Amino acid sequence: MLFWTIIGALSGLVVLITLRPLLRNADLDGAKDAASSDLAIYRDQLAEVDRDLDRGVLDQAEAERTRTEISRRILAADRAGTQAQAGARRPSLALAAALGLVVIGGSGGLYWSLGAPGYGDLPRAVRISESETMRASRVSQTEMEARIAELPRVSVTLTESEQALVDRLRQVVADNPDELQGWRFLANVERDLQNFDAAARAQSQVIRLTGDATTPEEYIYLLDLMVAATMGQVSPEAEQLLRSVLIADDANLPARYYLGLLYAQTDRPDIAYRLWRDVV
Repeated sequence: MLFWTIIGALSGLVVLITLRPLLRNADLDGAKDAASSDLAIYRDQLAEVDRDLDRGVLDQAEAERTRTEISRRILAADRAGTQAQAGARRPSLALAAALGLVVIGGSGGLYWSLGAPGYGDLPRAVRISESETMRASRVSQTEMEARIAELPRVSVTLTESEQALVDRLRQVVADNPDELQGWRFLANVERDLQNFDAAARAQSQVIRLTGDATTPEEYIYLLDLMVAATMGQVSPEAEQLLRSVLIADDANLPARYYLGLLYAQTDRPDIAYRLWRDVV
């Protein structure tokens, strides 16, 4: 109720400010100016009659007739000015009322169409708390991949000979688990086939074999594959990986991008904005 009270008060204030010129239009001001000018002239004429009477230019009877005539003109001018003011104000008030209804009714209809009528309050503290719960309750990388596997997707079509080569590569790498170049090659092949989960597993083996010599680029490549395997979702395992990259290099742009993506997915666009602004 407080929301609608505030909105109603603000709408009324905006209408009054917007329509103020109509309530004080040029015709009304002109009518007032004309009436005031005529009345000033007639008052000057009355004063002139008194001066002429004192100088002897007019006798008493002539002065009374002249005063009567000027007084009649004053009453007529005052009556004409009042009628002109009333005539000028009536259409202005009607137009102001119509436009006020259009503004308030139109804004109300627009909110009803684009807004969220009846949506309850969501304090910032509650929203932050819900965001933290959302991040903490994410499912694992493996479960995300399992859910994605159930969805229809476009697969790369291979010829019979190409498929035989891929199967042979997979077997050779499995038989030689400590062959670094084989895992590198397999990760790239699985990526090209859009088997991102298999590519991520192959890249994990590359990192296992390179050990302390693993470059940041190798970690980022794994991060790319993990996020691709979950169709853009940042899993807890991917978060752990990107944070380890940021510990070593806080300015790493891909890691900061994926951290921003995580916060964007868990209803913290404020943090995502700050991270992505720095990335840009």
